[in-house]
Parts: sequence; structure tokens; C-alpha cells
Amino acid sequence: MRKGRQSPEVIALKSIWPALIFAGVWLQFEETGRHLPLPVGYAYGLLGIIGLVTLVRARLALRRPNSRLLRYAPILDAILLALAIRFTGGIRSELWLFYYFMLIAGAMDPRPGTIELIAPLVLVSYVSATIPRFSQWDWQIIETAGTRLFFLFLASLLTRQVGLVRSRLSDELGHLSEQLTLSQERNRIAREIHDGIGHSLVNCILTLELSERLVSKDPEEARKIIQQELADLREALEDMRDYVHHLRPADIENESMVTLVQRYVARFADRTGLTVNMDVKDCCPNLPPSSRLVLLRIIQESLTNSVKHSEATEVNIYLAETSDGGAHCVIRDNGCGFDDEAVLKDPGSRQGFGLRTMIDRAAGVGGDVQIESVPDEGTTVTVTIPG
Repeated sequence: MRKGRQSPEVIALKSIWPALIFAGVWLQFEETGRHLPLPVGYAYGLLGIIGLVTLVRARLALRRPNSRLLRYAPILDAILLALAIRFTGGIRSELWLFYYFMLIAGAMDPRPGTIELIAPLVLVSYVSATIPRFSQWDWQIIETAGTRLFFLFLASLLTRQVGLVRSRLSDELGHLSEQLTLSQERNRIAREIHDGIGHSLVNCILTLELSERLVSKDPEEARKIIQQELADLREALEDMRDYVHHLRPADIENESMVTLVQRYVARFADRTGLTVNMDVKDCCPNLPPSSRLVLLRIIQESLTNSVKHSEATEVNIYLAETSDGGAHCVIRDNGCGFDDEAVLKDPGSRQGFGLRTMIDRAAGVGGDVQIESVPDEGTTVTVTIPG
């Protein structure tokens, strides 16, 4: 199973569960009930409601990570926490420590302006929850509230710096990852040109030298050899055009995923005569160039396998966007199929090497490839690339 990248919202919500469990255990102690301003049963009911709300928000964060409701959920958290502090002792309540959790969760959220919203929200919420009546003001209250506000303010500054550094390092890592992927792809194509087209040209030269010697002795045989070499040279020329096309990173960076797939599939179908049916949605506008390149290479490898190994006459391609902004692609052919487990385990199999390469490519960007094939029943390749 693929392990997708979780959003900071999901990670933060998962961290609430240990706190709820601790609170449930804490309420079991008899001494705890004496200090609560409300019956223990009501406290358990409140914990149950918080758990249900947390579960709903976690589900929403998984399905719709960019939901506006999640964006402004900290406002509701701050209001509820302020009320809880007010009803559990005000300045004497220890629930104010949960504000640190809000600040840290805000620093983890990469969306712009999140920590700028949460930091002042925390300060206002705590002051509103703990400020006593004027007749109750004394130096101890001022010292306690002032000290806590100071550390909350300091924590907001630190979490802001952590968030900025984390965002900058994430951007740099993403850029380096894309450059590494493109560099590895160029090196791979360079090797394929050397091992494939290079060897074809060497063989062509040797064969033409043989034909030169045969012209005077057996002209008909020489003509057949030359015709065969012309066909091989035309195929090498098509391969060279594909390689040159693949070495244009500007297309991958600037054009949409749909356009890249449609263009390649059209050229492949024209060249091979393969019938390709496409169900491609307008999707994946925010997919990184490195992930686009990986998905395109997997589609290319799947189509090549369908023609060379499966001897398919028809391929169906489905491409759509996932809930996290990634890509989900299914390539299904009507070829002869194969024993997928045996081929993948055979280190000497050229087809197995190509399949393992597809799996490794997807894993490099956090994605997953599932290959299902049965002899005489065709092959299905399912690709999932996270956003």
C-alpha cells in the first residue's frame, strides 16, 4: 500500500487523541472530581463531543485538505478553549497549556498567514478567558498572567521561525528533487542512446561494409541487406526523435499533464498503429514537474510493453486527479498478458526490468504502481502519484 503524504492538519488532529485519552484517565481519579466545577459525567460527555468533532475534521482534512472550514477552524478552537478555561478556574486553570499545541500546529501548516492568524488569536483568547473582575486584581494574578502571556508570545515567535525555516527547506528540497529527477532522466536517455541507437549505427556500418563487398558478387543479396538496414535506420531515427523530445524539460515544466499525455499518445499511436482510447480529465495543474515526468515515463513504458511484449492492438488510458491534487492513472491493454509475479522476480527479464523501473520511479516521488496481468487476459497498470 502506498503511504501518502499527510497534511499538517491531519497530523495535528491525530495528536489530539493522546490528550483526550489522558483526560479520560485523569477524570478517573477521585481527587480530580473535587476540583471540577461540573459533574464528572458532563466532563466525559464534553470529551466525547470533542472526540467526535476531531474525527469529523480529520475525515474532512483527508478528503478536502483545502476546505475553507479547516482554514478557520482554529477560531472555533480558541473560543471553545477560552470557555473551557473560564469554567475550569480561569487564571488557575491549566488548560492554557493547550495553546502551545495550537501554536505548534499553526507553525506546521504551510499555508500562508496561518501562524499570523493563530498567534494573536491565542493571546486574545487567553486574556479573554482569564481576566478577572477589577475587584479581584492583585500582583499574583498580574504576575501569573503576564508570565504565561510572555511565554506564549515567545512560543509564537519561535514557531513562526520554525515554520519559515521548514517551508524554505521544503522548497529547496523539492527543487533539488526535481533537478535530480531530470538529471537522472537525462543520464538514462544518454545510456539508452549509447546502448540502443549507438549499437544500431555500428551494426549498420558493418552491414553496409559487407554489402559493399557483395555488390559485385551478389547484387540481389546486397540490395536485400541494404533495404533491411534502411528499415533499421528509420526505426533508429524515430527513437532519436523520441529521445530529443523527452529531453525538453521546458515542456514538462510549462505544459499541462493532459497536453503532455495526449501529445505523446498521439505520436505513439501514429507510429505503431496501436488503437489508444483515452479518458483524460483536465487535472493535475499543481503536480510538480518531477512527478509529471515520472507519470509520463510510466505511461510511455506501459505503451511500449503493450506493443513489444503483449502484442496488444488496443489500449485504454484513464487519467484523473486525486483528492490531494495528485494523479490517478490506469493503463489497460488487450494483449496476451503474462505471469506478473514470475516476470517481476526474473532478474534477467527485460520486461521485468522495465516493470521494476516503473515501480521504482513512482516510489521516488511517494507514489505507487500496481501491475496486474494474467496470460491471455491482458495487462493493467494502475499508477497513483500524490500531489
